[in-house]
Amino acid sequence: MWFVPHVWINVLRMKCVLITFLTSHFRLNSSVEYVPYQMMLNPMNALQLIQQYDVIADCSDNVPTRYLINDACVAAHKPLVSASALRWEGQLTVYNHNGGPCYRCLFPVPPPVETVTNCADGGVLGIVPGIMGCMQALEVLKIASGMACILLLEF
Repeated sequence: MWFVPHVWINVLRMKCVLITFLTSHFRLNSSVEYVPYQMMLNPMNALQLIQQYDVIADCSDNVPTRYLINDACVAAHKPLVSASALRWEGQLTVYNHNGGPCYRCLFPVPPPVETVTNCADGGVLGIVPGIMGCMQALEVLKIASGMACILLLEF
């Protein structure tokens, strides 16, 4: 797979547009349709966007967005595969699959902003997000195909 970093020459281009261009230019997978969304996810558009898809993969880097995506997935009855990375560690969980628990079931109230460390402050080892992304993609494929045991959160 080709890797083109988001370097200074691409700073003025939105990441969604850049990735769509690069993947279609290098013809990484001709059977995949790339749909760039040049907008911020917010409470006004989250449900409408999430309802269009069968499985939602969340790789957001902030707590408010995680809660927003979770709430929209619960409302739309969509499974949510959530992956995150910080420092040397990663976390992967499948939420809301077949009526299973959701993110709010595990964390009912968002933590105070000042108690949450992000990658800008805490750092992340470069390979960790890639590993988590691969594991997340595997869980999405397992859910979409219905052919494998899914990593499920149980209480």
